[in-house]
Amino acid sequence: MLSVPEGLQPVSDLNEDAPLQLADPAREIFAVFRSSDWEALRRKRPYADLEDYYDFHLENLLIDLRSTLAPSPDTVRLGGMMALSGWVTGDYKGDSLTYRLVVIESEQRLYQGLIWMTPESWRRYHPQMDSMLRSIRELP
Repeated sequence: MLSVPEGLQPVSDLNEDAPLQLADPAREIFAVFRSSDWEALRRKRPYADLEDYYDFHLENLLIDLRSTLAPSPDTVRLGGMMALSGWVTGDYKGDSLTYRLVVIESEQRLYQGLIWMTPESWRRYHPQMDSMLRSIRELP
């Protein structure tokens, strides 16, 4: 569960694997959220931890970006769960974009969130997006 800022609406065309997809095309803000079963992930990679999965998602993001900047992520608690949260800037198909990548670990699930927008939108709206991330709660 999370509190969605005004203007972001559910969509279904951003990522076929993400059950929660949000967009505000007028402000050029987009977000996708998905989760994976920790047990299934541990069977595939028994020694992988939160940092390994953050790095995995970051590497996948960087594949299509040029001129990137990706500082180390911050370790935070979101909804009482451990998380790594970082940002990335880069050029995607000629467009300059800023991304917020978050990977959250609960006992049963691993949650991944990606929010992206233009640098202009980032400067103006990233506090609202960070507030949305801080509102994340795992439902029983």
